[in-house]
Amino acid sequence: MVDEVLTMERCAECDAEVREGTQFCYNCGKSVLLPESEPVTEDIVLDEQAPEKPDDTAELENADKAARRASAALERKRSRVSSKRQTKVVWVEPGPAADRVYLLVCILLFVIAVAVVALTTFLK
Repeated sequence: MVDEVLTMERCAECDAEVREGTQFCYNCGKSVLLPESEPVTEDIVLDEQAPEKPDDTAELENADKAARRASAALERKRSRVSSKRQTKVVWVEPGPAADRVYLLVCILLFVIAVAVVALTTFLK
């Protein structure tokens, strides 16, 4: 029997699934958590005429915010997609020069090891 049913939270704006405890939607950037109580703020106006924003300015700000959220969501999606580059592996037989270099490196390491052993026995 099933004791517990898991429910996924969904964004109210774009209906995308979001993880539990997430504050913002990964898809659209809107706030997912519902505030328990909004703080009440009052604007104190000293002059009789309150400065008001024209409606077109508020609409432009909202459109700008929406455009920034959309570009952020698109950038997150692009970063999640891994680029799959095809690589071609070609085997090339090593030439005789590679054998000589390998032999010289081995001889050099042997000489250094002998010198270190001789030096430690001499200084002891």
